[in-house]
Amino acid sequence: MINICPNCLHPVEHFEKDYHKSEVKAVNVHTSNKNCSILQTNFVKDQAKCSNIQSLRMNAGKIAKDLNLSENQKKDFFNSIIKLKRDRNHLKDYIILQSALNTVLVGG
Repeated sequence: MINICPNCLHPVEHFEKDYHKSEVKAVNVHTSNKNCSILQTNFVKDQAKCSNIQSLRMNAGKIAKDLNLSENQKKDFFNSIIKLKRDRNHLKDYIILQSALNTVLVGG
């Protein structure tokens, strides 16, 4: 499972002890990921933005490029984002991106 950082919206591979409730934990990022080293606190998550579909698609394009998704995976990823955003508009961007990405990766 790949997580999306609420702060920078980059894909981050987390290990077992990340995102503990109400505890400050450093993100244990995979050594190949040099994009993110932010502390994942409740404050960071609470400050995450909620934007429109166009912004989500722009960030999704960067993520798809970073992860070298195939054309079919990209198409499924974008379609999943649109569906999630329309069905659950209140969700933060990082949750929508994360859910859509993991749906595509598990499904494919």
